[in-house]
Amino acid sequence: MTERVDQATSTMLQRWLPPNRRFSLKYEPRPGRPSDVNNEMLRSIIRTNPTLISTDVGFRLGIHQTTALDCIKMLGFVSKLSVLVPHGFSGKKLMDRISICSSSLARHKREPFWTTFWLEMKSG
Repeated sequence: MTERVDQATSTMLQRWLPPNRRFSLKYEPRPGRPSDVNNEMLRSIIRTNPTLISTDVGFRLGIHQTTALDCIKMLGFVSKLSVLVPHGFSGKKLMDRISICSSSLARHKREPFWTTFWLEMKSG
C-alpha cells in the first residue's frame, strides 16, 4: 500500500471544492445574512415608527426579517401591544418590583398557598 500524502485524488478535490465551483479569492457578494447592520439607522427607524414589524424594518434596511428581528432584540427593544419599546427599568420601577417579590415570598413563607387552597377546598 502506497501512501499518497502529497497527492490529492479526484474524490478529495470534489469534496474540498465548493458546490458552486467558485475558484476566485476576490470578494463577491453572496447570499445570506450581511456581516454588519447599521444600529443607529435601525434605532432611528424604530424611534420614528415603533409600530413597524420586523419584515418592514428588514425591507427598509435591505436585510432579512430574522436578521432585523435579531438586531432589534440586541438593541434591547421588545414588542408591547404591537409597539416596539426599549426594555428597561427605572430605579423606582425596579425597587417596586423587588419589594413586591419579597413581600410575596414572605407571605408564602408565612402561609403557603397550596395549604391554604387545600384547606379551603376541603372545608367548602
